[in-house]
Amino acid sequence: MPGPSHFAMNRIAPAILLCLALGHGAAVHAATVLVAGASAGTDGNYNSGFPFNTSLFGGGSMRLQQVYEAGEIAALPGPQYLTTIAFRADGAHGSGFAAATLDLRIDLSTTLLGADNLSPTFAENIGPDRHTVFEGAITLSSTATALAGGAKVFDILLALTDPFLFDPARGNLLLDIRSYGTTTTTQMDAVNARADGLSRVVARDVRATAGAADTVGLVTRFTFQPQPVPLPPAIWLLATSLVALAGLGRGRGRR
Repeated sequence: MPGPSHFAMNRIAPAILLCLALGHGAAVHAATVLVAGASAGTDGNYNSGFPFNTSLFGGGSMRLQQVYEAGEIAALPGPQYLTTIAFRADGAHGSGFAAATLDLRIDLSTTLLGADNLSPTFAENIGPDRHTVFEGAITLSSTATALAGGAKVFDILLALTDPFLFDPARGNLLLDIRSYGTTTTTQMDAVNARADGLSRVVARDVRATAGAADTVGLVTRFTFQPQPVPLPPAIWLLATSLVALAGLGRGRGRR
């Protein structure tokens, strides 16, 4: 029968490994939430129905490419995973809408092209790290609840199923949304000015290879999660050794 040391190791070693496993990839910083295009409480100077409010334009599909200059999201301490994108109803022209199911494809990439400098040709704007972060049906809705200052809450949410690792040092962020079919949502808050860090290219058909470029950009809230921080190999070696010794102790106890 094993002595007290074996009993202790049998209990402690697996617990140590479990804690390390749970701690593996623990974040150094909390999730970072940033607002691009305007302050959280101030409504932008424009509104837009692209790419979700397709019924306003007679129905059909839409494609939106929007660039965010890295300076708009420079508060990131380094590369982080973009997990959620949020928009809001426009303060003056937006309204709440019930659950609407859309068929979307969303791609993200970095690009060296800046705001007000996107090419009308979609393919020329996409960076080499293009990544599809969502594809399929998604349900959107909004209460259009107003905040002090006139802006609405960010509650038009795109939760990405495959987050994108964005590094501001590699370039600007390009959002590429294809919306299929006819849907009714609302006009969303936007800004329309040069040198505001945002601009877009839009088309009223996802099959189009080019669209219309302008200075408009949807006011956007990004939610980032830090990269996992791997534990040193020596710590994992110690943990697995303790578990191996615990197993050896159990085997001796059975004999």
